[in-house]
Amino acid sequence: MGKMSRNKGATFERECASALHAELGLTFSRNLRQYQTSGHGDLTTDHERFPFSLECKRYGSGAGCRPVWQAQAAESAESVGKFPAVLFRFDGATQIRVSLPVRAMLSQLSADPGDAWAEISFPAFCALCREMMADAWMANDYADLHAKIIPKGSTDAA
Repeated sequence: MGKMSRNKGATFERECASALHAELGLTFSRNLRQYQTSGHGDLTTDHERFPFSLECKRYGSGAGCRPVWQAQAAESAESVGKFPAVLFRFDGATQIRVSLPVRAMLSQLSADPGDAWAEISFPAFCALCREMMADAWMANDYADLHAKIIPKGSTDAA
């Protein structure tokens, strides 16, 4: 990998870290071990509930996330026990896109989508992260909805 390519990648990693901090309030840093050994994501955070291992890809052109990037993300994620996610953007595009396994979006449900991947917007990815990290959120837990419908202290058992 040439120096310009490394610089472009490092700049995009910092951009992603900044965007994630702005959306989630978490601090992300570049994982410099990625250059020494394989199997490490590009960005790390010390927030224990953050559910993803992140790969960041900035390329000249393309039409979507490349399978080789997904494979790299999956390998890195497996080594740390998290879900893989690829944050990517092609030159000329203004928005970061995210590719992740469908099973990550359905992790709290009993559905099994197999090995399919989906591409979502960066804001949708951040919303998913917030939901997955929320302390009170659990599979099929509709307590928050129930509390809005039936006021606390009510004896109604709807």
